Amino acid sequence: GLVRTSLVAGRFQISFVKVSDYTGLLALDNQLWQMWKGIRHGDIGGYPVQYVERGSLQQDKVTLPNNAVQYRLSRDFIIYFSEV
Repeated sequence: GLVRTSLVAGRFQISFVKVSDYTGLLALDNQLWQMWKGIRHGDIGGYPVQYVERGSLQQDKVTLPNNAVQYRLSRDFIIYFSEV
């Protein structure tokens, strides 16, 4: 028979920060999504994961005292995993 398990939908927010490299910031977000979007009954860092969804996005920038621009991108990921 089938074993009944409970899944948890955990919201994890990941932030990337780059100075004077907005394109590189977007590339980091894209690289992480490319690694995680195909997970189906796999794992992240050795922890069993059922599925990953990409959620909301927040961005901002700050001008530093040396006139460089610090960009920040925060992305929500919904990770489904078994409740232990």
